[in-house]
Amino acid sequence: LEVRKVAIISHQTEFSQAITGFFKEKFTGLGGEIISEDSVAPDTIDFRTAILKAKNSNPEAIYAPIDRQLGIFFKQMNQSEYGGYVLSSDAVTQEAIDSADGGAEGMYYTTFVAPEAAVIQRLKEQYKQKYEKESTLLVYNGYAYDAMLALFKAIEQGGDNPESIKDQLYNIKDLPGSLGMITFNEQGSSPKYESVFQVQN
Repeated sequence: LEVRKVAIISHQTEFSQAITGFFKEKFTGLGGEIISEDSVAPDTIDFRTAILKAKNSNPEAIYAPIDRQLGIFFKQMNQSEYGGYVLSSDAVTQEAIDSADGGAEGMYYTTFVAPEAAVIQRLKEQYKQKYEKESTLLVYNGYAYDAMLALFKAIEQGGDNPESIKDQLYNIKDLPGSLGMITFNEQGSSPKYESVFQVQN
């Protein structure tokens, strides 16, 4: 997008702050500039002041890794008539896009994509069989399932000692999960495949 100046609107939640931190580090490391930053409470439903502050700093893009009330946020962003790019993160769902009533049109966001079609299909079928309905957040169901799977494996290996369980999590390599293989790296993360999407029509 050739964006060099960005304003950030985030939530005061652990998820949003973590994503914001990673973005700032990478973006400024590549020569970008954060020209405005605002963080709102998790129960916020009126984002207009934060949007106006961001808009008035004349950014080329507004990065908003918010994780609550996304439909409302995108509606209010659209009403602000901001002309630059709007970027967001993994919290964006089809439900959030639909509830924005067109306000999310053109917006870019990142989200996880299961690397194997067969794996995600199996999860979809198992979910439908168990709950007798389609999942609207299948990837997040998979995240939660795989997190518990990894925890059970760590408890199995580490007993009931919290430190030992933590150490065992770092040792998990190639554990078959609902979204593919689970492997933890030295930072305690299990990296997934991210893609960038744009809302169109």
